[in-house]
Amino acid sequence: TVPSKDADVSPDLPLRANAYPKEGFSMVVDGKFKQHFATLDDAQKAAMSLKIKFPLLQVTVRDAITAERSPVNLPE
Repeated sequence: TVPSKDADVSPDLPLRANAYPKEGFSMVVDGKFKQHFATLDDAQKAAMSLKIKFPLLQVTVRDAITAERSPVNLPE
């Protein structure tokens, strides 16, 4: 038997895998959401750490409230 498509769906979970977070800050790598943070500082630290290890990746930090993406660039 095939289970009902609504059997294991929690109302707290987004229905789409690509749903945008509604609060906090997200690290976006090559256009895909990878990790979510409560503070901008934590998101920027994680993004810079990743960018240092893998400089060819396109890394941005997205603010959920304003929907703005800030690119993370290596220091010169």
